[in-house]
Amino acid sequence: MNLVDLRKHPDLICDYVNLRNKYNYELMSSPITLESTEKWMLNHKALIMGVTESQELIGVCIIYQERNNELTIFVKYPHRGIGKFILDNMGSLCKEYNITEVWARVKSDNHSAKKFFEKEFDTIYRRKM
Repeated sequence: MNLVDLRKHPDLICDYVNLRNKYNYELMSSPITLESTEKWMLNHKALIMGVTESQELIGVCIIYQERNNELTIFVKYPHRGIGKFILDNMGSLCKEYNITEVWARVKSDNHSAKKFFEKEFDTIYRRKM
């Protein structure tokens, strides 16, 4: 697995849109389009990282700096260690951007995400980077 900056990989943006739209309910958002995503990536302060394997986008991590470093993670193949890979590899990037802590918002009925964040974060849905 490799962690890549999605802003530097426009060839993955369509896959990003499809993967993100798959998780609209869990992300508490509406469907997005390719056009709106390209504009968003240009205009918002966020780290937008993808996880690739054999040139396939299999996971995404977004840290919204304009939202006090809110963290969003979504993966194509749940329960295969992609989320843990993201957290384990974001530390050096966070230091580069002076991000010392992230937090996550999770829907109350998203038991899988709640279990993941409770296991990986120092306190409920907060993690020192």
